Amino acid sequence: MKIFKLIFAGICPLICMIYPSNTRAQVNVGIGTTTPQSLFSVGSGSQFQVDGSGDIKKINNIPYSFPSSQGANGQVLSNNGSGILSWIATNPSAVIVINSSNYLSITPSEDKIYNVQGTITLSATYNNLNKNNLLITGGTFDGNNTQIINFSSNSIISGVNFNNIQIDGSSSVQFVNCKFNNVTSLPFRCSLTGCQINSSVFTDFSSIGYIDNSLISASTIRRLNRVSNCLISNTTLGSTSSSFSGIELMSNNTINDSYIYLSGNFTGNNCDETQISVRAASQPVALVGNSFITSLLPNFIEVNLNTANRVAVNISNNNFEGNTSFPGLNYIRIYGSYTGTRSITKISNNIAIGGTGTFISSEHTGSSVLMINDNDLLYTGGIGVSQGGLTSLRNNIVH
Repeated sequence: MKIFKLIFAGICPLICMIYPSNTRAQVNVGIGTTTPQSLFSVGSGSQFQVDGSGDIKKINNIPYSFPSSQGANGQVLSNNGSGILSWIATNPSAVIVINSSNYLSITPSEDKIYNVQGTITLSATYNNLNKNNLLITGGTFDGNNTQIINFSSNSIISGVNFNNIQIDGSSSVQFVNCKFNNVTSLPFRCSLTGCQINSSVFTDFSSIGYIDNSLISASTIRRLNRVSNCLISNTTLGSTSSSFSGIELMSNNTINDSYIYLSGNFTGNNCDETQISVRAASQPVALVGNSFITSLLPNFIEVNLNTANRVAVNISNNNFEGNTSFPGLNYIRIYGSYTGTRSITKISNNIAIGGTGTFISSEHTGSSVLMINDNDLLYTGGIGVSQGGLTSLRNNIVH
């Protein structure tokens, strides 16, 4: 031992001293301590220790107990608060792969992440993902139009394709960057962002909260609250099936060859061969700052006053462009039998160009008020008010 000490002292003079213990069972080696407490100890109080099995017993004088075996790929050490360490997954909600081989054996559990790989063809209703707070990504679910896949509250579905299938579930389900082809139902008050909807006819029971920044084509969505920043073509939005279910807000959309049932605000939309049907209700309706182009439609906007509710309809600051060779065009048609006590329809500051029909076809009856002010009409058949309620005309220009 004296020889060993002399050799080490020559290697690192004045830096450290090693003191072996004198027990026969085990020779403890210490650096900076004359009383090493483990096989290898560092520091005056053995603040760092390694035992005879090679396990680290202390680091910075804090005791630890390491697991006796290696962890799996991707696992990390977890401390129970008393220094006892164990291997766990990097994320307790680790990603669970789901595919056509194991999708029926997946055990449902909340707060999990599922990655769908490849195409899963359903042969029956599928409930294995019907748990709260799931994140489901990627892959495709197929069916033959009779299968239902269920999701639950606060789940996020991202980048998943759905073909020939029905989707059901609880509220607050979010679809992000998903594709829907021939889908007939969606969860109640769900939201769609960055999605594609094609050739899908949704039932009256599918009440969608909002659709944003999406592509909608060749589809029918009867119950929908809000639509914004979408490209819409050959599609019907809203309905009059049982009780009127019009869109409450549509803004900044590009709409082609479509039919819209409206019960709220319609602003900043570009419409080509698209007709708007307004069913006057108890809440105000406003069509403001839109552009309309047509060569085929009989009317751009239809306002149905067949109600007893108080009515407030505002059609202002829109640009209309018609076809002078199409004789049937009327820009705005107002019809229905109003039986209430107060109805005001204001049409002001619009610009209409082209079309041999009249700017307004007034066919309604009842004690309603129609205010037509400050519109600029060029190459049209004039204002054309014929009947219905009290009409006020002021500062309109007819070229």
